[in-house]
Amino acid sequence: MHDVAILAVELEFGVGLVLLQVLCTHVTHHPPSAAGRGLERGIVSRSGPGHLDGIPRSARLPFAAGLPGPAGRAPYPGRVPDLAAALSTTLVALGAEPWAAGEPLRAEYAAFLAADPGRVHRTGPEHFTASAMVFTPDLAQILLCLHGKAGFWVQLGGHLEADDPTPLAGALREAREESGLSDVVATRDLPIDLNRHELASEFGRCRAHWDVVYALTAEPRPPVVSPESKDVRWFPTSSLPPNCAPGFEAQVDAALARLRPAQHPAR
Repeated sequence: MHDVAILAVELEFGVGLVLLQVLCTHVTHHPPSAAGRGLERGIVSRSGPGHLDGIPRSARLPFAAGLPGPAGRAPYPGRVPDLAAALSTTLVALGAEPWAAGEPLRAEYAAFLAADPGRVHRTGPEHFTASAMVFTPDLAQILLCLHGKAGFWVQLGGHLEADDPTPLAGALREAREESGLSDVVATRDLPIDLNRHELASEFGRCRAHWDVVYALTAEPRPPVVSPESKDVRWFPTSSLPPNCAPGFEAQVDAALARLRPAQHPAR
């Protein structure tokens, strides 16, 4: 049961205060029933679907250069204000997507970002990441990596970097770096999924990733395995490998359902 509330967030800039209203939810967390299996696979739990009214456009973060860090911390490095603003704008725009309009994670992402914009980088044990479901143009194949730490097959992706201007740019960079394919392109500007998942001890100080998932395309050329993965391969979307990340098959099915109407619009 979700209790809906309006969270008033005050962000202190070099000049004045900006009052930011973010529609968020207070969620009661329960330990996953398959925690043991998740630990073995490298992921403790993944968030599930739900329903909630959309976040208002007032959730857009009006960032300015020189945004200070939270009390007691040094200023954010790199282009955090730009990247955080881009993510905030993305979350607001995502409300126009039918699948995301009633998704509670969208509001939770907005509140998590507003509480500490530095979370677009790995400033704490929980932070945002960007990943890429790389499909062939006909959606018949998907490019997966055998994760170096977790040992399961999953989409390409990772932490956002200081010079990533947007989450989409981060997803494109990660996909190209981890596959060696230079022709990876975005199929759309907005994410195809949001996936928050807790991590096992193999991931060190990282305890949870708030992942922003994009759909990209590339021709099915042989990929190059990066040092971050044990293997990188193309798989038929109709026949994924058995040792995928927990819940990943359902993620792919949902992404394909969202992409196919756009690929074959009604006449």
